[in-house]
Amino acid sequence: MKKLTLCSLVITLLFIPGLTFSQEIINDTIVKEIPDTLQQSIPDAATTQDVKKTNRYKGWGISLKASTLGLGLEVIRRQNQFFSFRLGGTYFPYTRKKTDTEFEIEKTYSADLAGVTLIADWFVFGHLSGFHVSGGIAYNATTMDVTGYPINKYKIGSYDIPPEQLGDIIITLTPNKVSPYVGAGFGNLISSNKKLTFNVQLGVLYQSSPMVEFLATGMIEPTAEQVDIVAQNVEGFIFYPVLDVQVTYKIK
Repeated sequence: MKKLTLCSLVITLLFIPGLTFSQEIINDTIVKEIPDTLQQSIPDAATTQDVKKTNRYKGWGISLKASTLGLGLEVIRRQNQFFSFRLGGTYFPYTRKKTDTEFEIEKTYSADLAGVTLIADWFVFGHLSGFHVSGGIAYNATTMDVTGYPINKYKIGSYDIPPEQLGDIIITLTPNKVSPYVGAGFGNLISSNKKLTFNVQLGVLYQSSPMVEFLATGMIEPTAEQVDIVAQNVEGFIFYPVLDVQVTYKIK
């Protein structure tokens, strides 16, 4: 009986390595026989997670903004956690009147602030900080006018000259149409987990020296020759400060 048990133990010890080796051969054979397309279709958990993490920062949004360029809308595309792109437009009309009592002249200051901007944002430390620097280009359609006309008759000796005969003055300033833009801001333009986001940005447009048009009528028409003097007075007006406050709704 003891001999039978010992023989069984020896046979088992000899058989197990062979069985293990055979099982490994079978497993390798099964794996090799799986079609390549099926093996490729098995998802890599780490890769899938990375893709989801990347897509989490992508999105589209529509922004309402108020700025020194006017009121407007922007369409925003966030490409990843570091970069986003914006295309928008702004418009705001402004008029102010002032009476010069010393010279008895009514002055009207008016401006049509208008433009289209294309801007790229770089989130230096990723989406978590919200800090970003921006650069882009603007089509600047802004025009500014200053109009002056007398409000009372002007007396020369015994003659009274009515205001309409004296004439008026119109000075128009037009900045360069294409203006580079740089700025910096704080806030997420599009959040990974919120529908509404808030952003504040401060920047500057380089618009070059504005073009000056000087028009005068009536008796003061010769003053239009002073256009060069006016141009010299505004030639330093080459930068336009831009302050943006905006709220963005994530649509996708």
